[in-house]
Formats: sequence, C-alpha cells, structure tokens
Amino acid sequence: MNETSSLLHPQHPTKPHPFFSMPGALSRSQRKFVTGVILLLCVVILWTLSNFITSDLLGGGYDKPFLITYLNTSAFSLYLLPFLYNRSKRRRRKNSIGVVN
Repeated sequence: MNETSSLLHPQHPTKPHPFFSMPGALSRSQRKFVTGVILLLCVVILWTLSNFITSDLLGGGYDKPFLITYLNTSAFSLYLLPFLYNRSKRRRRKNSIGVVN
C-alpha cells in the first residue's frame, strides 16, 4: 500500500479518507503553521545545545576558537538541505505535469 492510498477513503478511492474531512482536522495552513513552530523549536534547541557545548569546550581549556566558530557556522548549511530537497521536488512535479502518459 503506498502513501497516497492510505489517505483515501477505503470504499471510495476518489474521496479523501474520513479523518481528513472531519470538522476537527487541521487545515493545510494550520498544519504548515504547526510544522513551522516545531521546526523553530528544533532550531532553538540545537542553538542552545551548541552554545552549551561551545562554552564547555572553551571553559575546559580548549583554546581553538576558530575551529569552533567554523564548525558552528558551517552547520548553518544543514538548514539548506530541506529547502533544496523541496525545490527539486517541486521542479520534478512541475516537469511531470507537462508530460502526458
């Protein structure tokens, strides 16, 4: 069973699953908002952890601040990975729409 088939109604494959049409279900914009807040909390937690690790390293006698700064700054490039993945996914979807089966 693929991912999209689980979202469809069991008896009517063209209709959405009853859970997604429930009055209490989140709308797309609400799901995006909740996802954004969760990702923001992840960034805050990672930032705070890196701050504690950095201060522990520097307080313990590790005297190489350039390396620590380089590692912390280069970690920001990891935030680009989801963006690049979504961009390529959108391009593939856009190209596949133009192709007739």
